[in-house]
Amino acid sequence: MRYALIAAVTACLALPSIAAAEGLPVPPHDVDRACASLRDKGLIASCVRDEQFSYDVVTSVWGRLSPARQRESYKFASEQGSTYHAFYKSLSLFVTTQAQMQQQDDDAVRPVPRFQR
Repeated sequence: MRYALIAAVTACLALPSIAAAEGLPVPPHDVDRACASLRDKGLIASCVRDEQFSYDVVTSVWGRLSPARQRESYKFASEQGSTYHAFYKSLSLFVTTQAQMQQQDDDAVRPVPRFQR
């Protein structure tokens, strides 16, 4: 019993590092439900189209973010709420900003290129 408990605790402690190494999935959101809260068919259709476009932007950028920036983005997304109808629209702005900041950080540690003849 004691060894099983030790093994379970060890496995639980290893999970955050495994998740950090692999990254997090894109935050889920029920777009259909959130957009339905707008009630007007035209607004709902526009909301779904906008959210689909924004979701596609998020998924295209997400895999390039570091695990730390993914966690920051997840935190931002969790603060939006489950009924927010512009969830992926706001998240797309956040993750593209995170990607730009990450690029600047990466550029800052790279050596300055030298012109070669």
